[in-house]
Amino acid sequence: MASEQEYIGTALMYEDGTIELKLIASTPAGGIGDALLVYPREHKDYETILAHIGSIKPGEEKNVRPFS
Repeated sequence: MASEQEYIGTALMYEDGTIELKLIASTPAGGIGDALLVYPREHKDYETILAHIGSIKPGEEKNVRPFS
């Protein structure tokens, strides 16, 4: 079973290859923040994001581990 800290959100790949990240973070003091990030194929960081999330196919959604 995954710990709460093991994943920071989800990644979804659209049919055109665009990657959508839905991320959430919390602080020890109880603060919570979330972000929706969209990376089309031509984005300068697309390959870095794709390498981080690993194998994903159009229409697939998967969990995202924290970035180092």
